[in-house]
Amino acid sequence: MNGMSPLDFLSYFGMKRTPFSQGLPTEQLYKSNAVQDVLARLSFVVNNNQFAVLSGSVGCGKSTALRILSASLNPEQFRCLYISESNLTPRWLYSVPLRQMGIEPKYYANDVKRQLHEALMTESRVRHKKIVMIIDEAHLISGRHRSETLEEIRFLLNCDYDSGNPLSLILCGQNELWELLNHENAEAIAQRIDVIARLPPMDQHDVSCYIDQHLRYAEASCDLFSAQAVAEISSVSGGIARIINKICMHSLLIAVANQTKNITADIVKQAVTTELPKAVLNR
Repeated sequence: MNGMSPLDFLSYFGMKRTPFSQGLPTEQLYKSNAVQDVLARLSFVVNNNQFAVLSGSVGCGKSTALRILSASLNPEQFRCLYISESNLTPRWLYSVPLRQMGIEPKYYANDVKRQLHEALMTESRVRHKKIVMIIDEAHLISGRHRSETLEEIRFLLNCDYDSGNPLSLILCGQNELWELLNHENAEAIAQRIDVIARLPPMDQHDVSCYIDQHLRYAEASCDLFSAQAVAEISSVSGGIARIINKICMHSLLIAVANQTKNITADIVKQAVTTELPKAVLNR
């Protein structure tokens, strides 16, 4: 297994593309019933200028769902602004979308706030677009800037436009996000939530379909993983997509090292034992 190049890996299994990566085109991604439900809810939100909260366990595919949603939006009708900062401050909340719109933010926070307000009105009134603002990793809004940042999010939800509010807002984060939103300081925001979307881990059926979809994308045989191997992956991963990807990839590499093209439950167990940090499994 050591020293193997990606070309050797693909060649051994007769694959034309690398499976179990984050780079799959959105049209090739597996969409479970839960993902389809989330997408339906978020589509309703963006088409009706509403406020949604998307939550789920770490690694369960929230950002992937947002990527699918963004790819589905007609750029002639929507302007999608994506913010993902681990230490979000009020100034960053306005600066990031401004830069995405090609506008250099001014230095002072109030000036930047005014800039964004004007830019949103231009998008709405001049370009006739609906704005979709996504704040990812929102559970990380904390520290000394928490109150100020929450207040600015409330301001975004409360903007008064002559032609109506063109902004739909999606807060996305791990389940801990609800601890933030249930705090008394966030009551004004919590009261404005229109739609709640929760993305649960996959069950064994979805794990099997998920693995098959990745193998089809790679143009590999869907029989590579035995039913017992899939059951083991589902059990160990807890249905978390990110962990499934890691287990599957390491299982494939171990199979190459062992010169076998059949992924058994024993190979999966070896991959879990030797390749995955305990912190990943003791979630």
